Amino acid sequence: RAPANKEEYQLQDHAAFVFEGKPINPKIIERFLPWESDLYPSVLVVDLSSANSSNEFSSNFVEKGKGLFSYKSADGKIFGYKTIGKLSNGTFLLKAFRRTEGSGTFRSVLFLNFQKKAMSYEGKTLERTLLVLMKFRSIDSKGNVTFSIKGNEVYMINSQKRAVRL
Repeated sequence: RAPANKEEYQLQDHAAFVFEGKPINPKIIERFLPWESDLYPSVLVVDLSSANSSNEFSSNFVEKGKGLFSYKSADGKIFGYKTIGKLSNGTFLLKAFRRTEGSGTFRSVLFLNFQKKAMSYEGKTLERTLLVLMKFRSIDSKGNVTFSIKGNEVYMINSQKRAVRL
């Protein structure tokens, strides 16, 4: 059954964007964003099976509300993401933000999905869960947008009520 509106998606699916029953660390999601001076992301896939238990991504993070997770780095930058919903093909839609020490806040939309992949390691075959970036888009600096999900179609609606298909 398709949810009636985007609010129902937010309430129903924000908790489904988890790995091994736990929310995904924002540091992992941040990997998918391009460097602030770059146009395109350079990381397209993260091995959640390894990253989820690694020292690299062991920092504490907090839940600020339904589906909103963030952390503050040692240099004062804040990164967070909110799960907006899930498309009918299983891809998750996330809205992310990166706040610098200055006045800059950079916002973007990420389409991510989970994929299984077998990997050979020291003669053993290991089943891995990969988090894959399917689509990325920067959004306006104010971030005053809402989203509408219809099946596999996503529309971003700006403050002037103009809808753009993502």
